[in-house]
Parts: sequence; C-alpha cells; structure tokens
Amino acid sequence: MFLDAPKQYETLLKTFEVFSSSLIADRSLLIIQDYLYFPAYQIALFCHGLKEYFEPLHCLGRGSTVSFKVKKRIDNFHNYQEKYDYRHWTDLQHDNAWNETLNQLPPIARVKLELGKVLSLYDRNRKDEAIQILKGMKISDGQTKKAISVANTLGNRYPELVDILIPGISIKNKLKWNIKKLVKLIS
Repeated sequence: MFLDAPKQYETLLKTFEVFSSSLIADRSLLIIQDYLYFPAYQIALFCHGLKEYFEPLHCLGRGSTVSFKVKKRIDNFHNYQEKYDYRHWTDLQHDNAWNETLNQLPPIARVKLELGKVLSLYDRNRKDEAIQILKGMKISDGQTKKAISVANTLGNRYPELVDILIPGISIKNKLKWNIKKLVKLIS
C-alpha cells in the first residue's frame, strides 16, 4: 500500500482503520510518503506505535519516503488508540520512541526528522527542553530552507522555535517570503 500520509493525526488513524485489514503479513509493503517531513512528526510516532506490526525496510533519504514490511496482520485497528497512541505515552516512552525511530534511519534521513522530535517535545509542553535541543543542533541549509518554506505553519504553532531556526526573520517577513514564492509558482 502506498500512502501519501495524512498530516493530521486523526485522519491518519481513520486511514489505517479503513485500510489496515488489507495488509497481509509477510507479503505486503507499506510505503509512506512524508514520513521524514518533520512538521508531520506524528507519522513517525504513529509507525513506531505499531512497530510490532511493521519493520522498516527502505528509506529514500533524499526524499521523505520510508517503506515497511508488514510483519503481522492488524486486527481490530479501532483498538489502536487505547494501546499504541503516542499522545498517551509517558515522557520516557516518548523519548525512547524517538531514540529508536531516529537510530534506525540513515544519517541523511535522520537529519530531516530530528526537528520533528523538537516539535514533539514542544507539543508535550516540554518547551524549554525543545528549545535547548534545537539550540544545540547543527541545522543544515536544507533544514533551514524547509523551515522557511513551512514558516506560516510553524510560526503560528512554534514561534520560539522558528526564531531559533530562522534568526532575524520576523513572522511578517516569513509570510512575505512565502507569498513571493507562491506568486512565482503561479506566474
């Protein structure tokens, strides 16, 4: 199954509720586009929650796609939230999930998703920790460009993080940059 993964967690749950029964153990592959897209970090945590069902196989490090082998059939997916939902994990479970998820990726892919961990910590009200980790990270030009390209979304939810990622650029300037980019695409 090829999945252009929904960026909203509830939609991702609904997608799996509908399609997971079609996945056959030891025969099916699950290919997830945007797995490495850090603003949608929920995709990686979702997959980690189902690690007993999925085994990572391939990672297109220059893109954002990761594929998984289906290890066993998912029955009664509607029970997923009770057992596997990352939003109910303890901080220790959350941190361990991120360590395992990032460590299984090749370096070129890991760098893309590391910012997702920062956003995730921020969303869990561990803002000071998220800020400290971000300040200690070596941010590549590619990550900065990606942050600028999604500045509208990030700036509204993570203003302190955007200020660290893209220093000296106000939200107004980030919005202008995105509008100019959109105008170029349209013309």
